[in-house]
Amino acid sequence: MTGSSHDPARCPVGLADLRLLTLRHVGFDDRAHTGQLIVHRRHAGDVVEVFRDLYQARFPIRRMQLVDAYGGDDNRSTAADNSSGEPATTRANGDSSGLLTTQAGVDGRYA
Repeated sequence: MTGSSHDPARCPVGLADLRLLTLRHVGFDDRAHTGQLIVHRRHAGDVVEVFRDLYQARFPIRRMQLVDAYGGDDNRSTAADNSSGEPATTRANGDSSGLLTTQAGVDGRYA
């Protein structure tokens, strides 16, 4: 999870608090695929349950890749219709935001 998916200079959450999830999902081709998300450990179980429900409902997800596949560029990931864990960042004023810190959001791109 090091490199583009976790930059300790920008993410206030240490690797010990992160979980790499490998999840099955249905693609827009109606076939099973496997993707990955990085989430805070406290949300990992809930995220697995949600994606299990989405898979059983055959809810299509275009792609689910780590931001590494896009050179760490969230804008490129978004443009590619990629579903990912929300990145954690530290703002200039010291505030932190993102799934990796305290929120439980997944950036789901489905259309």
